[in-house]
Amino acid sequence: MYLGDRIAVMRDGRIVQIGSPEDILTSPANDYVEQFVQDVDRARVLTAESVMRKPRAVVHEGSGPHAALSAMRENEISALYVTKRDRTIVGWVRDRDVMNLVRRGERSLTSAIQTDHGAVSKDTSLIDLFIPSLEAALALAVTDDRGRLVGVVPRVTLLAALGGEPDAATSAEPVIEPLPTEIVDKVLDAAATKGDL
Repeated sequence: MYLGDRIAVMRDGRIVQIGSPEDILTSPANDYVEQFVQDVDRARVLTAESVMRKPRAVVHEGSGPHAALSAMRENEISALYVTKRDRTIVGWVRDRDVMNLVRRGERSLTSAIQTDHGAVSKDTSLIDLFIPSLEAALALAVTDDRGRLVGVVPRVTLLAALGGEPDAATSAEPVIEPLPTEIVDKVLDAAATKGDL
């Protein structure tokens, strides 16, 4: 079932709530509205845009391996998206691959960038996010009409939204376990000592 752009929920001839389908589903005005929408299939009404989160870290394609590895260490994540200056997604990198670039003294991320990012449109319904979410190595990238990164949907956020708790998962959990901080620090310190930074 597709609902309109704006909906008015009425009771006894009076308007109880007016809003978008997402607003009414996620923020019912009272118990009556909550009961009214309790059996609505959230996966068909909610979109990626309605549950997406701000990415924990993103790196520009011109940034070097050191900057990417530092961003991953600071944010305690094992992978991050690489974008152009206009936030168009280029791909993503893993900490292990970037650490190898740092060890070799390379100054470009290009050889470590994986282009199979599987981004989804912000208008994609949640039901269409299941398979991409399972196949993605990190939180699903959400893009606008120009392919620019506007947010991410971690699996835990997707599941929480489907369970009726869209705010239950407020941070992106790592999908790939990050390298221990001590190892990353040693590699970055060694690169600084060699003057590769």
